[in-house]
Amino acid sequence: MRAIVTRMGAVDGPIQAAPAGRVWLPVGGASCCRGTHGLERDLRRLGGVLEASFNPASGIAYVVYDPAVTDPNRLSATMRAAGHVTGTPIGT
Repeated sequence: MRAIVTRMGAVDGPIQAAPAGRVWLPVGGASCCRGTHGLERDLRRLGGVLEASFNPASGIAYVVYDPAVTDPNRLSATMRAAGHVTGTPIGT
């Protein structure tokens, strides 16, 4: 399981792993290899995105993100603003 490492307490305090968020984004219009790589690249450039992969057969992008930086609705809105067609995010 991927986690985001954050410091708790004082500077020399213990390190605790915060869970990363995971979401599936339905995406339309990226069916070829070039579209797939472009979409993954666009997702990875967004602040807070730790991992991104897109399956053109299902039309679903899987994104692991830092919930302290972004959220599924912001990811979807940013992708739409970049010209990608997205549906309602699925997951947390």
